Amino acid sequence: MNEIFSSNLNKMIGHRKPYRWAAELGLSKSMMTKMKDGHVPSEEALSHIAYCEGVSLSWLLYGAGSRYDIESYNEDDLAHFIQKSGNEIDKVDLVSDRKRVGLFVYTREKMSFKGNSVSIDKIRRYSVYPSHEFLKVIEPISGKIQSLEVVNSQEFDDVIGNQLLEPMIKNIGWSNIKPTLAKIIEFGKAPELAQALELVFNAMGIEGLDSLQIAKTTNQIMNMSEDSGQPINEINPALVRTLFNGNETKED
Repeated sequence: MNEIFSSNLNKMIGHRKPYRWAAELGLSKSMMTKMKDGHVPSEEALSHIAYCEGVSLSWLLYGAGSRYDIESYNEDDLAHFIQKSGNEIDKVDLVSDRKRVGLFVYTREKMSFKGNSVSIDKIRRYSVYPSHEFLKVIEPISGKIQSLEVVNSQEFDDVIGNQLLEPMIKNIGWSNIKPTLAKIIEFGKAPELAQALELVFNAMGIEGLDSLQIAKTTNQIMNMSEDSGQPINEINPALVRTLFNGNETKED
């Protein structure tokens, strides 16, 4: 029984009727009953729920990190999605802190789960530092923009679901360090990477942090994953600690 999962499931469903929500996603009544009691369903069902709701599996299962998944922090990825799916986009909401732009992109998708046909309102979240080409990137969907809100940086992070903020890892433990570290490294080009990794290593009980240690360890993890073909989220966190300690800066 997973009380965190049960609690987050209730938060996610919100004011919707649980069994109606389950039916809309193609989930059985018996599965819904078990989930309400804290029983975690199969990996297939979890992935289906997370995708349909646009939430992070780490948050849903462990309460680690931001509730919402960010589709991408890369403007090129946004441009590719708009080119591929522009006609299928129903509407777009924008939020900005005058440095970053967050986009909520709404589409209607049809899919199937265990033989059940499902139609969902899918929300994709993007968070980008806009280049001088940004207006050209979003031009094809400009007529579908419903709102634009300007907020401060903290409000931006709260609204868009920034994966690299301290709330993501402030209560982290060894049981969920792997998915959290993987998520941070996945968005490794984001300017907040060094700060986020420092928070992660602090949460792992590693003190005396050094920016060079962080950089070396991150590169080693990514190279190890690339060389072995092993996903980053499967790398033993104890090995991460060993690598980090091995990169300690030696005083002359």
